[in-house]
Amino acid sequence: KDEQRLVIVAINDKAKKRPLSLDLGEFSPEDNCEVIRTSGSLEKGEHWTRLTEKKLDGSVLSSSLMPHSITTFILTSKN
Repeated sequence: KDEQRLVIVAINDKAKKRPLSLDLGEFSPEDNCEVIRTSGSLEKGEHWTRLTEKKLDGSVLSSSLMPHSITTFILTSKN
């Protein structure tokens, strides 16, 4: 079978952390997903930084979005 991927890009344009909770519905992801984040200033911020893989709770993706950040979640389907 072909591998299916779902890429989610979450933007937090606020000055404080924001919670994120997404129900992925019928997309059956693997237990973990890859997380990449860009945040902060050009001089001192993160620039396409790979973070520790995120553990999923069934089909729900929950995370905290850092202030002024763009976070990319890359999920692979079990099927």
